[in-house]
Amino acid sequence: MPINKVVNFGCSFAHGYGGVPLDKGYESIGYKLAQRHNLQYVDQARNGNNNEGIVRNIRNFFSKNDSKDCAVVIGWTHSLRREYVGWNLKNSSPEMIDYREIPYENSIFFKKAMKLLGGKRNNVMVEFNERPNRPLAYIEHIEYRKASCMIQAQEYLKNRNIPYVMYHACGNTQDVKLKDTMQIHSQIDKNYFYDFTGSSMDVWVIDNPGHTIADNHPNAKGHSAWFDKISPIFAKAIT
Repeated sequence: MPINKVVNFGCSFAHGYGGVPLDKGYESIGYKLAQRHNLQYVDQARNGNNNEGIVRNIRNFFSKNDSKDCAVVIGWTHSLRREYVGWNLKNSSPEMIDYREIPYENSIFFKKAMKLLGGKRNNVMVEFNERPNRPLAYIEHIEYRKASCMIQAQEYLKNRNIPYVMYHACGNTQDVKLKDTMQIHSQIDKNYFYDFTGSSMDVWVIDNPGHTIADNHPNAKGHSAWFDKISPIFAKAIT
């Protein structure tokens, strides 16, 4: 079956925030890809989304929609963004809640980590049931989770023969030492991931003046520049 739809997943950078507004959403990279190939555009990206949420959104979307005529675009976001299941007191029901897993610098555990670990800010002290006050390798911890989300999405899409392209929308930390994270990185298909070891979109638009709005989200020029980067990979994916 020929490709008829582009389904777009990610955070505000993938959503197109800061670019040319549409009736619903913005002229994102996914939107521009759909326009280029005369395809229907389905936007599932949202501002503030996290990587766990992106994977959940992919599964939920294709559990309700036919995947045979779809191609997927994913802009991965910061690894510190997470989600958990909270309880809505008003509705008396569980709900997904976004949060940022950032060390609380005023905590006794963080201060103790700074002292014990020589001031390395990529570590923090946390409480575990079995081993209290044990150091947590913070950066390694959150990057492992992000890599796991990437490989989950890749395997999900490949198993269903859904063509896709991925890119780093926000953040790209390659300086990891955990062998499990490096193993996941080695398994990611670089043929359909734009510049896996290179700059992320949020860093690139800041490093290239004239591509951002006031809060450093990409402007229309920034979104167009990254559309040009990703377009050849997408064309290869759908053919």
